[in-house]
Amino acid sequence: KQYNLSLKNAFNYFQCSNYTILGIASNSLANLTSLKEFNVNGGIIGPLTSDSFAGLDSLRKLIIEADFLDTTLPSGLFTGHPLLEEIDLQTAGITSIPADTFTGLDQLSTLDLRENGLTTLPEGLFQSLTSLTTVELGTNAWNCTCDLAWLATWSLYTGVSIDVDCSSPSQFVGTTLSRAVASLGCLDSEGLFSSLYYILNKTYYVTSSPSFEVIFYSTNL
Repeated sequence: KQYNLSLKNAFNYFQCSNYTILGIASNSLANLTSLKEFNVNGGIIGPLTSDSFAGLDSLRKLIIEADFLDTTLPSGLFTGHPLLEEIDLQTAGITSIPADTFTGLDQLSTLDLRENGLTTLPEGLFQSLTSLTTVELGTNAWNCTCDLAWLATWSLYTGVSIDVDCSSPSQFVGTTLSRAVASLGCLDSEGLFSSLYYILNKTYYVTSSPSFEVIFYSTNL
């Protein structure tokens, strides 16, 4: 089934529960300029494009707790949404996140990536998230090598806690990322000093379904 949302500009809340969404085409939601929360709970969501959420200029909260058919997020998916304060992508089956995914989201305070299939994250992924206070990373298959050392360093100097327990290599299974990085000696003293310098200068951080429900709420009735 297809639903025409082009006439729903007054609505500021969208929820879709336990349904198969075959995809969100580029600019298909562009007329929903008053939408503040987009919530897909359960079900399956088809491939997204970098412009799937284009035009949602008022968006503050984006929650997609559904199985992604494409487990790699498209590059630039959240570009142009500087008002976003919360992104929840837990239990989505995501295995890869491009380095520019969260660029420009300087109002984002909460990011939830729990219970996915992530093994690593690209260095600098959280570079522009200057308001981030909560990041949930638990229950992923983290590969604790020096490629992920930047995340431990970022957590140390920003004070944002991370719940990263290692699934590999075998000698670190069940240990924390910080302990694994320390054991591997990933950062020498020069590298650690450079990390601290950049962080303090705030320029770079080293390192079909049984039920269907659509709910609209509006404050302009």
